Amino acid sequence: MHATPPTMAGIEVASIGFVVFLLAWLFTPIYLWRLSRPGDAWGLNATMATLLFPVWAYAVEGVGATKFVPYDGDLASIVLGAASLASGIVAPRTVHVDAKDNDDANGP
Repeated sequence: MHATPPTMAGIEVASIGFVVFLLAWLFTPIYLWRLSRPGDAWGLNATMATLLFPVWAYAVEGVGATKFVPYDGDLASIVLGAASLASGIVAPRTVHVDAKDNDDANGP
């Protein structure tokens, strides 16, 4: 005998969770763009957040992320740790200012 999946308003909960997951994933870069300030590396931040969103959603056992991949806490912690470490390698480009070109560095 197979157990029937839980439903909400006649729709399978896993399907609702997956739609919410997709919408949140879609709005991640838009949200970061709206919060950005001039000079922020919002493009890089949005890219990294968008790439890592599914990893975090799976790690917290999100219903949407586990619709196709069964949740495994051990796997989630390993993938989350590896992804977090790897994301630390990515950094925005820095602009080096030569002291000769910076009037503030020369003093009054």
